[in-house]
Amino acid sequence: MKDFERIAQHVVTAGPLPDGAVRAVKTFLLDTIGVGIAGSSGAGVQALIDVARGWGPGDEATVWLTGERMSAGSAAVVNAYMMH
Repeated sequence: MKDFERIAQHVVTAGPLPDGAVRAVKTFLLDTIGVGIAGSSGAGVQALIDVARGWGPGDEATVWLTGERMSAGSAAVVNAYMMH
């Protein structure tokens, strides 16, 4: 069994999460989305998108708020930059 399969199996069989954990995850996700939205108009974002587009073929992932498709690694870097 591969690592991701073990993780998926654990998630499926782990049971419900404590309420505090659910609240913390919701807070973290909302914060991440809010910061990503604000960061989408930050300095250098478009330049990074332009550079990341050339890092290799692929269109399996989307850059947040632009809809631009690029390789998963490239989109991850751009999205992380916006969330930073």
